Amino acid sequence: MSYSQRRGFLAALAIPLVVAGAPAVSAAAEPKIEVSGGLTQPVFSYQDAIREHVRVQSMVDSDGDGKKDLVRADIIRPKESGSGLKVPVIMQESPYYDDPGVGFEIEKKKYDANGNVTKFPMYYDNYFVPRGYAFVSVDMIGTRLSDGCPTSYGASDVLGGKAVVDWLNGRARAFDDKGDPVKATWTTGRTGMIGHSYEGALGDDREHLRLHQRI
Repeated sequence: MSYSQRRGFLAALAIPLVVAGAPAVSAAAEPKIEVSGGLTQPVFSYQDAIREHVRVQSMVDSDGDGKKDLVRADIIRPKESGSGLKVPVIMQESPYYDDPGVGFEIEKKKYDANGNVTKFPMYYDNYFVPRGYAFVSVDMIGTRLSDGCPTSYGASDVLGGKAVVDWLNGRARAFDDKGDPVKATWTTGRTGMIGHSYEGALGDDREHLRLHQRI
């Protein structure tokens, strides 16, 4: 066999061998909630997180305008929750997002041109989203971008937060800026409330606990 013939023979063998032996090319696996030492681990990208907002229909009309109050909920969640991963929620309901502000540095929400929050007060979003939670920031009824009239720990304050938890569990309605209905298909429905002072009372109120006892 001549040199040129041997080269052609080896080349013919090499092609199927390379194809058969090459490892399959696949996309990198998406991160999943990871627990180590009893703690969820920061495996999700905060920068790539999904930001959105909805207005949840409460069961009350606290300002007497003939319409049920719509409660503003600002959401940030892991990108992977948009493609099948269901995540639990850390929720902060507060009357302080407008004035005077939240936390020791009296921070307020900052929004982009689409109305989504670009900067949440304090650190909850930065901490929990990388660990596989959604963070939901709720303007208490009658404050910031929510309808209604605040009642100083009254029933409507409590029921506004309950409506958001109900929406996260498929039991209440929410709408986008166009008025189209939005469902929270990305969550397990499990929701933990966080906060202090007025916020803590909204989460710990006896009536609130009674209303949430089935969750």
